[in-house]
Amino acid sequence: MYFSRNDFAVVCRSYYTRPVAVQRNGSFIGYIVTNGENNCFSEVCFKNALDLDCALKAWMPKFNVWGINIYLPEWERDIIRHLAVYASGMGRQASVQARIFNFRRVAEAFLSVKANHNALSDGKMAFDIDGECFEITVSDGKLSVTDATSEYTIKLSAYEANRLMLLPFEYEGKIKTPYGWFPLAVYVAPNSPDAF
Repeated sequence: MYFSRNDFAVVCRSYYTRPVAVQRNGSFIGYIVTNGENNCFSEVCFKNALDLDCALKAWMPKFNVWGINIYLPEWERDIIRHLAVYASGMGRQASVQARIFNFRRVAEAFLSVKANHNALSDGKMAFDIDGECFEITVSDGKLSVTDATSEYTIKLSAYEANRLMLLPFEYEGKIKTPYGWFPLAVYVAPNSPDAF
């Protein structure tokens, strides 16, 4: 899915955050997505961890913060290792930093990728996600995503649907789905049994 530069800022604002471009000597070196209090980074992107060090060193006195929570996805191993040298504490928790805006298109695209690599279990599910209605059918390994016609539509909020489709772990109240459908493979750790 492609977003323009302007869409990125809109998406950040929709999460009550703001993107901040980081420059050194007038050259762009990365960005930070921060909260309103400037003490929590929900996303960082730098070419190397030393650039993040420089940004943190300038950030803390500028915004008068004494600590910053930085949330990093699992694949940012180099930055995590680097921060572990001097961070006052580290934790690990299940998290998915993603949000689906068009559930039907995303489900169809990512399930098609999965179906091309692994057989999906046969089944049928109809969803109503905040008014976006569609039906997913897998029959003899063939995927079909159509307008919902079933009277047995599962009504979900966008939050509930994001959790169902993206979270790679079990949680209380999770809807039973045909084996292998969810989570969608937005990111799969290299040695994961879900890797394809």
